[in-house]
Amino acid sequence: MRVRVNLTDKNVRNFASVRPGDITVEDTGQTITGTGTVDAGQLKAADAALGLTFSLSAARLDGWSTDRSEFPCANISYDVPASDMSHVMAWFTGKYGGVSGSPSSTLLKNVTAAVKTAMTSYFAAATGHDLFTSPFRLGWVFRYKDGTRRMTTPMSLMTPNRRSPVMGIYSYNLGSDSASTMIDIVNRPMQLRFKVRGTDKVNWEDITHIDVVAGPQVSLVPDSLQVTGVATAVEDGVRYNAYQYNRLEESAVIASARLQNDLRIIASVPVSELAENEEQAVPLIAGCLSNWKLLAKYTISADSGDSGDSADTDNMDDTDEPDGSETGKWEPWVDRITTPLDLGYPEARKWVRSAVLRGQFLNDRIRVRVYASRHRRGMRLVANGARGWIDGVSSAGFRWWWVRFTGEMRRTDFIDAVTFDVTRARSPR
Repeated sequence: MRVRVNLTDKNVRNFASVRPGDITVEDTGQTITGTGTVDAGQLKAADAALGLTFSLSAARLDGWSTDRSEFPCANISYDVPASDMSHVMAWFTGKYGGVSGSPSSTLLKNVTAAVKTAMTSYFAAATGHDLFTSPFRLGWVFRYKDGTRRMTTPMSLMTPNRRSPVMGIYSYNLGSDSASTMIDIVNRPMQLRFKVRGTDKVNWEDITHIDVVAGPQVSLVPDSLQVTGVATAVEDGVRYNAYQYNRLEESAVIASARLQNDLRIIASVPVSELAENEEQAVPLIAGCLSNWKLLAKYTISADSGDSGDSADTDNMDDTDEPDGSETGKWEPWVDRITTPLDLGYPEARKWVRSAVLRGQFLNDRIRVRVYASRHRRGMRLVANGARGWIDGVSSAGFRWWWVRFTGEMRRTDFIDAVTFDVTRARSPR
């Protein structure tokens, strides 16, 4: 009996979210002899990835740093109409007695332009010095002698700063028709660093470099920035008298960063320069952050044997799928698992003979694991597929089944279903 389960956001989650207690046995040590499968011990060895972790450390930005503050500093000056001088004085002193009405549109326009100029100039300067100031996606790949690349771990989200900066005022000077303020831009420019471990677990024979892959930083400058005055702002428990504007919220910034799929190679580290457990600065390509479109795009090589996959011939035609960089759904490396599946018989034990992923992907880039349990928890690994499908799964019957799929995805790839060959009785040996 064939059972097809469509895979959606409702029944698939990231494997990293699985609680350790939910897995009773990760490595059974059992050899599965069906076509397209490998034994659990081989799987564990094959999946032993290099341990490479990234971190961010604070850096000084030339021309913007002073000994007075840990943050970049700038001057903001603007013209003040005579009728608005009392408003501006009240902004800086907090004494609003006798001040009536609202600031004029001319004043707010002048202040907005000055604040936006300072903000954009700061971010441009940091970018020009290859320092990071806002969230971005980051990952790494093996590069081989033939020029192909393989990603073996999911990308991470790096967050040097999580929302638009507070523009904190620490001194001011009023002229007859102008105001000048010194401000802290509460944003930390960061340098990217890395540490490597487990170099002894990798066969380096055909690997020449570790390439660092990143998505673009999201902008922290609102599209329609508008200053409305000066007010108290609190950041990390510190109170500032600051220019008040429509700051981007953290949730919006993070969501935007997760959708950035214009992935580029920002650094290449020869394997001969990898030092075990030694933190090093990532050797960024000079000017990479300010010349993003000139960087090499990260793509997944499709010349690894199969042009498609035995599981992707269903309902397929020659039309191109949407580019993941446009939809925001593409992930270059996935590790996902289904929720518990009853396969149509929640109260009965089932024997699964095979499981096949359906969609469009490269067969030899996707690994499948099948887990099972008598209950919804305590799942155990019962089969490992080196390609996008497995058979000869198990001689034991279970009520609940999970399918985990791990590997690289091209921009046009997708996995939309898994098909099981199920029987209600034990298969004869």
